[in-house]
Amino acid sequence: MFKDSDLVISETANIMEAMEAINSNQKGAAFIVDSNDTLLGVVSDGDIRRALLQGAILISPIVKIMNINCISIDRDGDALLVEQVFVANPQITILPDIDQSRKLKNIYYKDSKNDKILSII
Repeated sequence: MFKDSDLVISETANIMEAMEAINSNQKGAAFIVDSNDTLLGVVSDGDIRRALLQGAILISPIVKIMNINCISIDRDGDALLVEQVFVANPQITILPDIDQSRKLKNIYYKDSKNDKILSII
């Protein structure tokens, strides 16, 4: 479902592929999912920079440096929840909407031009 989105990369991706996705999406981060679109974690440009400074190489697996404790929501129709999370966590640029089994349902992000919250679905 999200395979064509540069906000989502496969668990088999390496650091270089993650850098390419983040550069393309211009959101500063990308989500890592398995073949069933289950959210495994998130990686930011800062995570990559720190990993490279600590000796990781561009072909290192992204799962070695991803953050498994990313903020996510299970929206269930609550439009206000999305805005509340962005307001309470200004460092967040993209927000995953997952179901009970952590399957990715949607991704929300702030439009850089007008701060409007948009979704990819």
